[in-house]
Amino acid sequence: MALHRLGVLFVVLLCVRVSGAAQSGINVKFGLSYLETEQLVKGGDAGRYYGWHVALAGRLGKYRFFVNPVVRYTSYDLSARGDLSKWWKGTDKLQYLSVATLGGWRLIRSRPFTLRLHGGVDLDFLMDVTDNKYGLTEEDFENLHFQGVGVVGFDVYWLTVDLKFSQGLSPRRKGVRDDSTTLELSMGFFF
Repeated sequence: MALHRLGVLFVVLLCVRVSGAAQSGINVKFGLSYLETEQLVKGGDAGRYYGWHVALAGRLGKYRFFVNPVVRYTSYDLSARGDLSKWWKGTDKLQYLSVATLGGWRLIRSRPFTLRLHGGVDLDFLMDVTDNKYGLTEEDFENLHFQGVGVVGFDVYWLTVDLKFSQGLSPRRKGVRDDSTTLELSMGFFF
């Protein structure tokens, strides 16, 4: 059901882009993710988890104000901490599919350079918790997690860079008070 809605969103974004609206388009991006939360792992350190993400974002609006729908897949490694070589392996993963609708404002809008601010709400849908040495399963996590989002980004021609900060508004883990924060650095291409 959620994938069907994502498909409809993609088609709408594509149609808007094809219509040739100036400053509207699709942004494909990827980057690094950092999650700081109440300890997810029993008996472990404070919860600091690293990962990666890929996203498809739309930018709808010709002038200063725009709407920014985003679909993002994020994978956090529950065990790697700072070891980059372990981020890509298939074990000890916490994976989310996120959908966000953000409002944005172009502070600087010129041909080669644009500076943007975005804000809104992010909905994280739990996709999978892979087998891990901590015994955590999907039943240990909430299926849906809400976050307040703030983004600062810039474009240089077709290259985009975004820095996203999110503050958790609901718990990630069942029975655990959670004030999680995430930080993401993305780079992408605007079509």
